[in-house]
Amino acid sequence: MSSSGSGMLMEILSWLTFAGWMILELAAAAVSLWRFRLTASGALLGGAFLLMALKGIVAKAAFIMMRSAGVAYETRNMVTLASMFLSFCLLLVVGAGIALIPRSLGKLSK
Repeated sequence: MSSSGSGMLMEILSWLTFAGWMILELAAAAVSLWRFRLTASGALLGGAFLLMALKGIVAKAAFIMMRSAGVAYETRNMVTLASMFLSFCLLLVVGAGIALIPRSLGKLSK
């Protein structure tokens, strides 16, 4: 396979991965908001997954713009690091939402 074909394959796989994560994050947000409604758990889980989906869209757009503008790799690495840090913070919020599930279920059953 030529390097042009290999690059195209990697681009297609990148977009498929991106679309898969968007669908997964939006589905998780919808399910958690539907199941836990406006309890603390539902707000934390649904909001965190919605923000993760938004972060993915912004990060993908930033990488496309930086690649087309020929931005140095160091700057791209800083954007990757910032994106990973934001993901870590959002996953901590997801953990807090999961910890509040028993309380939310008790509140919803009343």
